[in-house]
Amino acid sequence: MAEFRASRRQADLLVKWGFDVRIPYCGMETAFRAEIGSGGPVFCVMSEYDALPEIGHACGHNLISVSALSAAAGVSELIKSGELPGTFVVLGSPGEEGKGGKIHLMNAGAFDGVGAAMMAHPGWRTATWKGCFGLERFEVEYVGKASHAGTAPEKGINALEGVMALFHGMNAWRQHLPEETRVHGIITDGGSAANVVPARAVARIYLRSGRQGVLDEMVVRFGEMVEGAALLSGTKVNLRSEHLGYKSGFPNEPLNREFFDAATELGMNPEMAEKQSRGSTDFGNVSRILPGSHVYFGISADGSRLSLHTEEFEKASRSEFAFNSALKAGEALASVACRYLSDETYRAEVAADFAK
Repeated sequence: MAEFRASRRQADLLVKWGFDVRIPYCGMETAFRAEIGSGGPVFCVMSEYDALPEIGHACGHNLISVSALSAAAGVSELIKSGELPGTFVVLGSPGEEGKGGKIHLMNAGAFDGVGAAMMAHPGWRTATWKGCFGLERFEVEYVGKASHAGTAPEKGINALEGVMALFHGMNAWRQHLPEETRVHGIITDGGSAANVVPARAVARIYLRSGRQGVLDEMVVRFGEMVEGAALLSGTKVNLRSEHLGYKSGFPNEPLNREFFDAATELGMNPEMAEKQSRGSTDFGNVSRILPGSHVYFGISADGSRLSLHTEEFEKASRSEFAFNSALKAGEALASVACRYLSDETYRAEVAADFAK
């Protein structure tokens, strides 16, 4: 969570606009809370700003912060002029790419008193949110015994065989998993020389599902396969959970609908999402404790289906088209915020949809 420049630039701008800003926040140096107004109701827009290793903003989090600031610029003026009641919050959450910044914020009570939360993420199209897959990450280390692979292989215990047995098990497992699941991973250490029996081998594995109960069952079964591969290869194994688990997300239809209407008026040609995102985000955890929606805005200038975490997406995320789209997305978020803060009946709809 080392987004020092990005978090500070946002904080400085929000102070300039009249927000009360706390940074660091909740024990995280690059998290921040900016709020304007007083009393209830309270509406929150979330900002992300971390990047991916090596490939940079190939998930477009630079644009998420732009959309959050765009929303803040509009709503703050209405609150300062007395036209809008309540409190508007911009919550800066670092480390979405694996570090679970929003979960740390949740555990520290950052969402206490917040009535609803939203954020806008870049994608190839503008769309509402139907939730997301939950995610559990693991590092699996097998430990064997080194030996010369040519002269004395019988004296070694091959740790790589443990990892290979695990991958074979996962490949067979996929056939019997529900469609709304994903199992994928990489080998991060398989030995250092072909003529040495590897004494250590490591894999990093991700498990995903759109249903939290299924994901919980997958974690148990995965643990059994990890132990089985160790028994098969004669190795010892260390299984470590990486960071914090991301929960599957609950969409809020009244928030989705209001964003859709606002985006339509802005000429963004939004679509109503028909299925869960196969990706995962710590916003899924947020959506389980209060009404929320993680909507999308299109950054593909020619309508092509850009894939996240690719060089093509990184290039698109720094285009003028993408920047302008992020500004419009922020305007749509501001429209939802205004409706929520000013319309008691609408707030009741949002709360009722979450309660069910």
